[in-house]
Amino acid sequence: MDSLQIEREAISKVQTRINLTKYLSSYLDSNDKTPSWDGFVYIYSNEKKTKDNLTGRLPAQVKGHETNDFSKNEISYSIEIAHLRNYLNDAGAILFVVYLSPNAEHTDFNYKIYYAELTPIRISALISECPVIQQSVTLHLKALPSNPDDFASLILNCFHNCKRQTSFAGIELPTIKELEEKGLIDEIQFFVSGYGEEYKSIHGFLKLDTPLYVRIKGAAIPQPVKFEGEMVHKVVSTVVPNTVSSEGIVFYTQYKVVESLEESVVHIGHGFTMTIRNDTPGCKVNFKASHMIRKFVDDAPFMISFIRSKQFKINDMLLDFTQDDFESCNISLEAFIKDYELLQRYVKMMDIQGCQDDVDYSAFSNEDWRNMERLAQATLEGKPVYGLQNDMAFAMAMSVGSLKFGVGLTRVDGEDGVYNLCHIQDCQDVVFSPPDHSEVFPVPICAIFKPDDYVALSNIKYERILPTIKNFPVNEHTYAVANDIMLRMIMAADKLEGKKRSILLNTALEIAEWLMTIPDDVWDVRIATLNRLQILIRQRTLSDEERGVLYGMIASSPERKDVLFAANALLGKKEIAKKHFDSFPRATQDELMQYPIYHFIA
Repeated sequence: MDSLQIEREAISKVQTRINLTKYLSSYLDSNDKTPSWDGFVYIYSNEKKTKDNLTGRLPAQVKGHETNDFSKNEISYSIEIAHLRNYLNDAGAILFVVYLSPNAEHTDFNYKIYYAELTPIRISALISECPVIQQSVTLHLKALPSNPDDFASLILNCFHNCKRQTSFAGIELPTIKELEEKGLIDEIQFFVSGYGEEYKSIHGFLKLDTPLYVRIKGAAIPQPVKFEGEMVHKVVSTVVPNTVSSEGIVFYTQYKVVESLEESVVHIGHGFTMTIRNDTPGCKVNFKASHMIRKFVDDAPFMISFIRSKQFKINDMLLDFTQDDFESCNISLEAFIKDYELLQRYVKMMDIQGCQDDVDYSAFSNEDWRNMERLAQATLEGKPVYGLQNDMAFAMAMSVGSLKFGVGLTRVDGEDGVYNLCHIQDCQDVVFSPPDHSEVFPVPICAIFKPDDYVALSNIKYERILPTIKNFPVNEHTYAVANDIMLRMIMAADKLEGKKRSILLNTALEIAEWLMTIPDDVWDVRIATLNRLQILIRQRTLSDEERGVLYGMIASSPERKDVLFAANALLGKKEIAKKHFDSFPRATQDELMQYPIYHFIA
């Protein structure tokens, strides 16, 4: 066929598919001379396709390609950037590419239609990624769904997204990450438009293109974010508040259901799943003990009961697998119970030690297992540990896989390599001497922790740190030690993410706020305030009032270059802060570079 025949036949096939739907009409013309469009798809609110029910129209372009290969569900297609610019000026479009070829009898055509939703934000991203001299770009298109309502729904959904994005076309948009870092996101939203009850449920989200929108704090309407690629595999995860029981015992009060277009997977605990395929009757059960100690111990009672009974209940609904063969799971009930009892003992030790982390026991070395047992014997039974060297320090980190337990050691007299072991925060106090060596006084053991110790140790009991500091003799040197402990925690937090970072910053904040209550003639309230604010700025954006405090310090402390440096650094005025920093003697600069405040100008 020549190009005109291909084009006409392609448009005919798209028109047929459109006109077979209940909610769409086609206005496409193979003789249309417009530069980038072949017409429009008209969208209606119900089956009566009258002007009173017209929702709107979506610009469309149709391209044909002669081929005998209809096996692909996704294809690539090169399109001129000039076309994309025209679509952008028209607030988006839908592109159809029709693969077709005559059938064997030459009485009709075999064909398959592919589509790409060219919304303004997606077009802007495609254009921005291309060098100025580039004249075309490759698009990825998906096969048009066979169900007419699915086809109509994707057109409606595309139309509404084009409308939402019209005023943002050609604007440089932020990413989700950039907005999160600035603390500007009030909520993240997506919208689904479709026909029928199915599109009022999660299936609409799973089936249709759902770009993300954000509601920025103080903004009236949600705005799109920078397009960073289509969501290829979408799932919806729901926590269901139902009881899960076996042999009359309730083991869980909730479970999780993860749904995709292809299947639904019920997750009970950490290692038990039921997979229900949408195209296959029945379900597939899989249960596998976790290699993480805490997860194993959490799941083991339910798994033991299920292996025995091959039954369990969700609320009052009985799920009976007594007719199924689970021999292939290779779980020996006797061995499983033995493992559970051992690991349950170790979890109890970890809890007493203050270690809330989990650890993969499948990667343990022989020494890891020995250390775990040493810790369990000392912590749970008060027994001494054996097999250590004779010249051990009074405190050390004992490794168990990825965990490190800080412990205090006291050698048992007359015994080689035998020590009594305690939690590191229960071992002997250390002493501190001020720079002038005028006196010596005890301080808590955490005074010797370096930032890397806070990063590495898994069993620090952070809730004890400030009360312990307060229990020691209080003087200006004690406050200096407390301040140093706080600064080291901040430095450790700067090396971490997630829960442990949050714990370190919260504990440091408690110390900072306590230091702010100390009389100003004993401890400089400006330093205490600056340290409090440098912790807060690591947790969130400073309020206007807090920024006002910093500006007030700058105005009232012209003689304190250290205060001017720190206040400007926290206000984000790097250039001014750097000028103050450069005015310090080299020794002072070297010292400041070791403090966490330097993080803001580094």
